[in-house]
Amino acid sequence: DVCRALEVQNLENLLPVVSSTSRKAKTCVKLQEILTDIRAVLCGPRAPPLLYKMSSRLQEHPDPAGETDFLHLLPTVEMWAGQLLALKTLQKSLMKLSQKLRPPLEDRTSSALDSVRVEDLLLLVDTMLEDSESQGSGAAPHVLQAQVSHFQQLFDVESVRGVIPRMNQIYSKLGEMSNAMKSLRHRLGLGDGVSAGSVVMAVEQLQQIVASLDMDSIVTKMQEHEDFFPAFEELIKELLQVLEIGLLQEILPEVKRLKALATR
Repeated sequence: DVCRALEVQNLENLLPVVSSTSRKAKTCVKLQEILTDIRAVLCGPRAPPLLYKMSSRLQEHPDPAGETDFLHLLPTVEMWAGQLLALKTLQKSLMKLSQKLRPPLEDRTSSALDSVRVEDLLLLVDTMLEDSESQGSGAAPHVLQAQVSHFQQLFDVESVRGVIPRMNQIYSKLGEMSNAMKSLRHRLGLGDGVSAGSVVMAVEQLQQIVASLDMDSIVTKMQEHEDFFPAFEELIKELLQVLEIGLLQEILPEVKRLKALATR
């Protein structure tokens, strides 16, 4: 009966077929879990109302065998993909309308048709509405758009959505540079009003001075000083104690006085 069910003609092939069937069954369980998660998204409250109602009707009449639970997934995903592709056409139409309503300004979002986002389209519509309202009120309609486009050109921002993050980044870098310049002015003994160019020149002069020094000779002299100073300090202390004086500058006069007394 098992061989007949698995369509096995030779008993030697039974175990491999059973193992293969077991692996396929485990794979089917994982795939069913993935499909269940996708169905939860398509049937969730955030899905478009029409799709949500269609999925709800299918849930009202479940299939005991579970064969039709996922039949609506493919057409739903295909319809969503079609809607996403239609966004490119919508963006082109909005861009043409925008060109008619306002002067042609370089907008880098128009070239990014491969990554159309709904928020970009909403921003484009809001901009056109603002321009239309500004034209009605007599105010300058395109100043803000020109400034944003100019900022995109200066700082290589690909989309309008990236303008605010790049502004925050520039502000942060500017703060770091201001702190660094303030620290350099303080260490170089320069005033707060000294320009950045003057600070750079001062740093270059300092580098030239350091480059002209014989660093090996300076290191050698410092090592000699470390070897000589402890012995010299100990000698001075003994002289102060023997001569019964307390100041370094009194040593030489006291030695001269003692020498004069010795010659007499």
